Amino acid sequence: MAGHINFKYSADQVTTPRRRKRTRSGRSTVRLILLTTMVLVLSYLYIGGNYGWYNMWQLKQGKSQLEDEISRLEARKFDLTSDFELLKETPGGDARFRFEMERLAREKHGMTREDELIYRFSSEEDSTGTSEP
Repeated sequence: MAGHINFKYSADQVTTPRRRKRTRSGRSTVRLILLTTMVLVLSYLYIGGNYGWYNMWQLKQGKSQLEDEISRLEARKFDLTSDFELLKETPGGDARFRFEMERLAREKHGMTREDELIYRFSSEEDSTGTSEP
């Protein structure tokens, strides 16, 4: 028994195997990935989502264009209403005003009286295809 050594261990002397500690670089990589993902999601929601900055900017531009068109149409409506009221008030009144209204109706809308014929002449340039000096 000279070469044999008996070691007796008590329960409090036995140690459990240690777990390997996670490396700091592994934790920082996971944190970096999570942080990057959160930043990308939040930036998409802020800038590109349905209620994002870009979409809201486009809606504001469209709103301002529509407001401009509304104001233009309201001004036209006011002009037409005032012309209508003037015509309604003076049906046989001012001859000069009647002449101007008739002229506008003929030029802009191509209106004629019942017994009128309209002659349209083409210019020489249109008929020959060349212009003469």
